[in-house]
Order: sequence, then C-alpha cells, then structure tokens
Amino acid sequence: MLGKNQKRETDERIEKETNGTAGKLFYVMSVLLIVSLIVKLCYQLPVYVYALEIVGLVAGVLFFLIREMQYGILFVKEKDEALKEIHNATLTKSMMVQFWILIVGECIPLMLCAYMEALQSYFWWFTSYILVLLPVCLVILVSSLKKGWMTWGSKKQEQTGKKNFAGRVAIGALVYGVLMEAFSGFEHLYHDGLFHMEGILWIVGLGAFWGILFYFAMLALITISEKQANKRLQDAEGEEQDVEAL
Repeated sequence: MLGKNQKRETDERIEKETNGTAGKLFYVMSVLLIVSLIVKLCYQLPVYVYALEIVGLVAGVLFFLIREMQYGILFVKEKDEALKEIHNATLTKSMMVQFWILIVGECIPLMLCAYMEALQSYFWWFTSYILVLLPVCLVILVSSLKKGWMTWGSKKQEQTGKKNFAGRVAIGALVYGVLMEAFSGFEHLYHDGLFHMEGILWIVGLGAFWGILFYFAMLALITISEKQANKRLQDAEGEEQDVEAL
C-alpha cells in the first residue's frame, strides 16, 4: 500500500499525464467537429442538424481563450513546466466542455425524433456524433489502461470506492432506462391510450442489464489498470535503486 507522500506524488503524476493526453484530444475533437460540420453542410442539411457542431466548437474555443487570458498565458510561446501544466489543464477542461455538450445535446434531438416526424428522417445524422466521441473515448480508455490511471489507491479506498461507484451506476442505469424508453416514445409505458405498469418493469430491467454489465466491466478495467500502475511503480523504484547504487 502506498504511503501518504507516495500516494500524493502518484495522484499528481496521474493528473499531469491525463491532462497531457486529454489536452491533445481537444484538438482532435475540434477537428472531428469541423469535419462533421463540413460534411453536413455539403449535404445541405437543415441548420438544426449541425447546430451542435457549431455550439461545441464555439463553446470549447471560447472557454479555452477565456481561461488562458485569465492565467495570462495565451500569448506566452515559451512556457515553463508550471505554465505547461496550466495550459494542459485548460485544454482538458475545454475538451470536456465539448464532450458534455455533445453527450447532452445529442440526447435532445434523438428524444424529439420519437415525437416529431420532421426530425425522423435525420435520425442517423443525429447519431453520427458517436463518430466524434468514440475515438476520444477509446484514446482515453487505452491510455488509462496502459499507464495505470484508474486505481482505487488502497484496500480501504477500494471498499468505499466500490460502494460509491455502485450507487452512481444504479442512478445512471435508471437514467439510461428512462432515456431509452423516451427515445422510443414511451411505447412500453404508454400505448393504445392506456398506461401499462409492465412498462416500468421494462425500464428497470433494461437499466439493470446495462448497469450490471457496465459495473463489472469497469471493475475489470480498474483491475487491469491497477496492475499496470503497480508495474510502473516497481519499475520507477528499480530505477531509483539503480541510480543510488551508482
């Protein structure tokens, strides 16, 4: 188990590394949004089909510019280590602004497709945001596993973390079930002019299925990540011993 100083150093290392990787993904996501915007413009689609690209780009860039100006580093070309950390952290937060705009923004038109016939012909265009989100998610996932970023920290924290994580997954599973039902126009809950109680069972069952799979999949990924983190720690300690021996 890591000591307090080691844990703090590990947390700081993980934060620096994640910001370094996620910060670069701001540029990747911005480019993918621009490509998506150009494709939709070429097909002469209605503005509401590509409005999310515009909102995501403008919000992400504005957030980045404002934060950089607040720190006074927007026009600093030669940044020292401390300024680079601030810069990477700003890029990461800008990427997360774009990420959550796409996640939340995509749900709205997909839900409306179940009630508005005018939107139904553009359903697959609305789902195309997965092509922007998926590469970013895959890079973060692979990097997290390879570099051991996902860890509990200690046995005590693992027990508490699993309980808290299970609670969040339960809430997320319920939200997932409700959203999936909403996307279908609540066809299992309300149809033929009548309310059907079995629709609630459908929502809970669908949510539970997703939640159980997600929970155990994440536990497996964290286990893999922790093994990699321990290996990196052992390698670092070995290098320090070699240096001291010299």
